Amino acid sequence: MKIQGRTFVISGGASGLGQACVEDICANGGNVAILDMNEENGQELVKKLGPSAKFFECNVLETESVTKAVQGAAQWAKETGKPLGGVIAAAGVSTPATMLDRNGAAFSLDDFDFVINVNLRGTIDLVRQTLEHLAKVDPEGSDGERGVVIMVASSAAFDGQKGQVSYSASKGAVTAMTLPMARDLARYGIRVVTIAPSLFDSRMTSVMPEKVKKSLEGAMEFPKRAGQPKEFAQLARQGIENVMLNGVVIRLDGAMRMPSKIPTSFAQKHQPDTVSIIRLLTLLTSPFNSYTNTAVSASITTKPFAAPTMAPTKIAILDDYQGVADPFFKKLDPSKYEVVSIKDTLLPYNHPDSSQSNKDALVERFKPFDVIYTGTMRERTPFPRELIEQLPSLKLLLTTAFRNRSLDLDTLKERGIPVAGTVDKPRSGKPVLAGTGSTTQHCVTLILSLARGIARDDAAVKEGLWQTGLATDLSGKTLGVLGLGRLGSAVARILNVALGMKIIAWSSNLTQEAADEKAREAGLPVEDGEGEKTFKVVSRDEFFRNADVVSVHLVLSDRTRGIVNKEDLAKMKSTALFVNTSRGPLVVERDLLDHLKAGRIRGAAVDVFEPEPLPADSEWRNKNWGRDGSSQVLVTPHMGYCEEDTIKSWYEQQVENIERWAANEPLHNAFT
Repeated sequence: MKIQGRTFVISGGASGLGQACVEDICANGGNVAILDMNEENGQELVKKLGPSAKFFECNVLETESVTKAVQGAAQWAKETGKPLGGVIAAAGVSTPATMLDRNGAAFSLDDFDFVINVNLRGTIDLVRQTLEHLAKVDPEGSDGERGVVIMVASSAAFDGQKGQVSYSASKGAVTAMTLPMARDLARYGIRVVTIAPSLFDSRMTSVMPEKVKKSLEGAMEFPKRAGQPKEFAQLARQGIENVMLNGVVIRLDGAMRMPSKIPTSFAQKHQPDTVSIIRLLTLLTSPFNSYTNTAVSASITTKPFAAPTMAPTKIAILDDYQGVADPFFKKLDPSKYEVVSIKDTLLPYNHPDSSQSNKDALVERFKPFDVIYTGTMRERTPFPRELIEQLPSLKLLLTTAFRNRSLDLDTLKERGIPVAGTVDKPRSGKPVLAGTGSTTQHCVTLILSLARGIARDDAAVKEGLWQTGLATDLSGKTLGVLGLGRLGSAVARILNVALGMKIIAWSSNLTQEAADEKAREAGLPVEDGEGEKTFKVVSRDEFFRNADVVSVHLVLSDRTRGIVNKEDLAKMKSTALFVNTSRGPLVVERDLLDHLKAGRIRGAAVDVFEPEPLPADSEWRNKNWGRDGSSQVLVTPHMGYCEEDTIKSWYEQQVENIERWAANEPLHNAFT
């Protein structure tokens, strides 16, 4: 089958080997629907590739999410006139663990279910839903071919190593279903090919020390090097173009066969302990690990992972202002661990206003600690190279979520300091609409509270007053969404459906086509009965002039820092409301404060600041907002993410990681 003129669905396509397949197919005249959880990476890739690629947010753990993504991809294929040609299921994870840990405790079934659900169930769910559309495509050529299914297994399916029971089970199942699936689909003219790679250069192998990587490459027969992403993509292309490849599992491993144990000579030369061997082998046989937004790769370091045995391991917890972490960290043996909660925050080391005395104080604060948990607000305390290099005791750095751009991962890797994040584990019960979690709820609450004057009226009554102002009706008004991503579109959907608000949107790279797709994903029509776009993309000037409510939802980056300034604020209506639940530095704070002090708009609700927590003398800490000719101001202490179940889960996960680190066991959700 020719790639040119066809559309291919690729899960896990925003990074690693999946991305290599995306780029190769586009280079050969095909279109690609990129399915991934990492919207930022996905949209950047689309921007790079142009109209031949389109991003669809997708969580393979959720059938509803897969359905939306596949339906969107199929619709896009129809619109472009490039029918579906196949699917590449490349999303995968690995959580290494031995059947029994060093204390004789059995491994977690939760981890086993997670790996199986992503690697096996996620694969078959994506494939089965894509097949419903692929089977309706007109057959092509003399063989009557409709398309191809390419699944990704691993050499672990054949040579599973210690600690890879879950991963080997999931990838072994993928290989096992290749032939029966091919036989099922033969009558439809659809082929099935599975590729089982071993050691490939990818995001995971990029964090491996060079000596470790070279030693693993030495186990390969020929060539004696890691595979390149483009070489995987080349084989995937052959799987598409060669009609005789069907019902087959192809090992792409340079004839590498890993032994059941590391040879003695290898162990003596490289001195790996048991857990580092498990980590290395998981990296070796998990080249994708591209269930993006969930960094579950094994951690690697050439230095020992064991905590000091003589003196207690010193642990610092940052930003736990309410003591939520206490009951979780109390589970740690007090004879082995000394836990200190640091509730005040110094200016970041690399902040423009950070003096040398502040930098010195930050170094002295962190110097004694072996383990630092950066807190629930991950960017609040960055760890740049200059700071890390002055912390000789630091052996483990913990953070939240699946990435942290404020950490210098290259330096941490060089110093052999593992870093681990957290995952938001799926909740039991009925599925909820994507993006309607804690931050979205907080944002909508702020908008409604500001419009209704809830904080103002509450304060007035408690002071012995009665009605002191009037509320603002939002029905039919215009909501301006600055950044129409997952959270922005969720807020837009709620206020559009509930209050009939008109939605306009702007960001530097937002297109009307992308906004239409967001409307579809939200279950809304692209246009209303009068032909107006449900999510209408407008110019920057029109956005600030026409919005009755501006809600900020951009991701903070060098490009977006300070993107909202006095020129934008000056264009807003005097009756408008401004809400920011994303990141403080997206807005030039001085410009916003001046605008509000002068009462040039009706009000603002702000949940995010720089720095955080707010200093005692911050201009935001003012009880007279709205009373002296200034605008109404509603402030909350960065509570958008502070949901009880989520925060407790993060602390629980990191206590477990500390225990695993001390016991020389693989870290969960590690990303160095």
